Amino acid sequence: MPNDAFIGKVVARYAAPSVLSMIGTRISSLANSLILGNLIGEKGLSTLSIVTPVSLVYLSLGALIGVGASVVSGIALGRGDRDACDRVYTLAYALSLLTGLLMMAAGLLGAGKLAAALGAEGEIFPLVRDYIKFMAVGGVFTVLLYTPLNYLRLCGKPGRAMALLLIMSFANTVFSAFFVMALDMRTDGVALGGGVGSLSACLFGVYSLWGARSQLRIRPRGFTVRDLRAIPGAGSVSALNNICRSVQYACLNLLIVRIAPRILPAYAVVCAAQDMFLAVLFGFSQILLPLASISYGEKDGRCIRILTKRILLSGSLSVGVCALLLLLFCGRIDGLFGIRDGPVSAELQTALFFMALGVNLSFINNMACSYFNVTRRTSLAVMMTLCRLLIFTVIPAYALAGSLGAGAVWICAPASELLSLAALAAALFAIRARDKSLSRFWLLDGSFTAGKNTIDFSVANTNEAAAFASARIADFCEANEIPAQQSLCLSLSIEEMLLLINAHSLPNTGRTAFADLRVTAAQQGLTLRIRNAGKRFNPLETLGGADAFGSADAPAGTDALGVADAPAGAVRDASAEDGPALAAPFSFAEEESAAGMGMKMILRMAKKVEYKEVFGVNNLSVTI
Repeated sequence: MPNDAFIGKVVARYAAPSVLSMIGTRISSLANSLILGNLIGEKGLSTLSIVTPVSLVYLSLGALIGVGASVVSGIALGRGDRDACDRVYTLAYALSLLTGLLMMAAGLLGAGKLAAALGAEGEIFPLVRDYIKFMAVGGVFTVLLYTPLNYLRLCGKPGRAMALLLIMSFANTVFSAFFVMALDMRTDGVALGGGVGSLSACLFGVYSLWGARSQLRIRPRGFTVRDLRAIPGAGSVSALNNICRSVQYACLNLLIVRIAPRILPAYAVVCAAQDMFLAVLFGFSQILLPLASISYGEKDGRCIRILTKRILLSGSLSVGVCALLLLLFCGRIDGLFGIRDGPVSAELQTALFFMALGVNLSFINNMACSYFNVTRRTSLAVMMTLCRLLIFTVIPAYALAGSLGAGAVWICAPASELLSLAALAAALFAIRARDKSLSRFWLLDGSFTAGKNTIDFSVANTNEAAAFASARIADFCEANEIPAQQSLCLSLSIEEMLLLINAHSLPNTGRTAFADLRVTAAQQGLTLRIRNAGKRFNPLETLGGADAFGSADAPAGTDALGVADAPAGAVRDASAEDGPALAAPFSFAEEESAAGMGMKMILRMAKKVEYKEVFGVNNLSVTI
């Protein structure tokens, strides 16, 4: 069976926590709109609309560092470079804290000038100025929380990542309501509530990643210029997305203020509704970043393609259902936000209709940006981001505003996504025309293509499937002219390893589970990789010592299993809640009748045997 069965299980494990956590953050933004709209009125909604670009700047900086560092660390993990992963992780905290403090100083000192530049005037000006000041204080933690958030996903703790964002959303909503209703604060109370929510989330995230059981380590020394350059390079697309969206909001705000200031509250509601769709969009696309980055480091093109297709299909269905619900109930949304003006309400319904038309295209484009970011085609991701958020949105809206009024803003939203997709298709065609060796659509070179010398497939957790996998490997070895001794050793040991994994990591409880098997034959030898997303099971810890394998004469620099110095901390525990659960203690002697000769042979012949956890998945690799 193709290895999409295993990958499907991993995607399913990440999907719900990722999407729900992003929805949770958007619910807090929606709650802020409801609080301001119902307790302060249309002035509160107008204030929130004006300051949205400022809040997106903080999110952009957090994404630049947090997303970028996690992608770089994921690629390092795929290469087996644990030290580089930890260095970048440490650097991410330092950069986030420094950036947050600099932004706080700038916000406190320049709040008035920034409010005026954003178009705030009259009674709205002091509301916007105060909001920016309080946002600057909480912005330190907004920038910082992106680091624990993205590393929790990378470490296979999507449940903890979801909890982090839900804690932030809950604290934000509760404290915002308290400050406005109980302490009689105005828009500054909502900004202060957001800061408290970000602080709460940061504390939880840092606690979840630090400690003796953590898969990551703080390494305050050894940073390189290459590390410093790699982080913004990998995070630039996510940051640019937020920056462009910030510029888009600011430009369209100014346009609406100029041509139809009366409907500015409607635009604030559109932004809030759009945030809910972005939660689903980003929730699915964020699954791709940690999973595909590790596969990219391993040069596993098949895994990258299956991951992307799976996420694209699941996300498109989810976004489509949300768009349909919006079309059905768009006529009832105005009352939720306290909008009673008939013309404003009518304009709102028109805007929501056009937004719903473009969300599926928006998801496809967003997935394309994430994919090309991971696969180091940053220029394509940047082009897509600029086209869909600025070039094909803001410029046409200003050009058509004279004839269509505010309708130009609504129409350009779906049109920009369609034009951006067409621009991507043209770019892909041009790139492949220059280099025919690249794969169609994916633009991966030959090193990512599994040819005759590579086999990978999923294996169900049954004895029959393990025996069938052994037979397939034997055929593979024969096709690649592997010596008979190595072929026999490999096929026998694979069956035994799978039986052990089934017994201790993927027990048969009535539901089929899968392990992912990959073997590559190269001039330097055979490389075997077995992955599964079940309970934590590390054969290097549990199969016994030197005597069990008769390896007393192992060369210096190896452990009892003949494993050349593995990176420090290569074997780590994950939390019982989010990572693979620790399997029951295992004695090799108890299973020797079922798993003995092949395991002994392959571990004696192995040049390197390594176990590691990546995105919460057991990963055992053997090089012969």
